[in-house]
Amino acid sequence: MRLILKFSPADNNGHRKVTATMEPTLKPCPFCGSKDVYLEDASDEHGELWVIGCKNCFIGISAGGGDDGCCDATKEETIKAWNRRAHDGRKTDTV
Repeated sequence: MRLILKFSPADNNGHRKVTATMEPTLKPCPFCGSKDVYLEDASDEHGELWVIGCKNCFIGISAGGGDDGCCDATKEETIKAWNRRAHDGRKTDTV
């Protein structure tokens, strides 16, 4: 998990409001292993859309939906999909 701090613009007295949220950490790229990955909010008037990608090998996933709701995925679901690995929590046989 990582801590995200958001600061509001200063009011007339120079005070700023700070909000803190915890966000799951993105795992490194499953293809090249780079830790240089990003999460982008690409939502628009048609619905929520999240993109996660690797800045090294340019692989990525997107999840979200349109007006018909056929592919709705939240930010948390998109992060969970990126962080899932083929052998998470399972024993594998070695040859």
